[in-house]
Amino acid sequence: MMDFVFWENVAHASLAVGFEPCESSQLEASWRWFSSMEDTDAVGGPNGFLSTGGPGIDSDLGHEFDLKFRVNLDTKPAKTYVELGYGMFIPGQGVKDSRGSDDLAHFFYAQGDLKF
Repeated sequence: MMDFVFWENVAHASLAVGFEPCESSQLEASWRWFSSMEDTDAVGGPNGFLSTGGPGIDSDLGHEFDLKFRVNLDTKPAKTYVELGYGMFIPGQGVKDSRGSDDLAHFFYAQGDLKF
């Protein structure tokens, strides 16, 4: 969700669970884990390198937890939805080794869609 890691030289695992708390709405929680394919692989992100790779740099990039809520609004003749989301990225040892920081990253968003 957060697009914190470019999809190259990366191993990725995820798990998601969702349900419909009431008619026309969905709630989903997900977890993602990121790791460089090898300790020597550099891994980039939208703000530069997340991990430079190389000797002494761990391959663990971190974990991301996401929560999103969607409400579908069927208005005639259009179909509409509104979605709210939150994501938190917890840096792994490879990011800490490369950037010297273990600050959490938080991401909030609101979006909508209108189809005719």
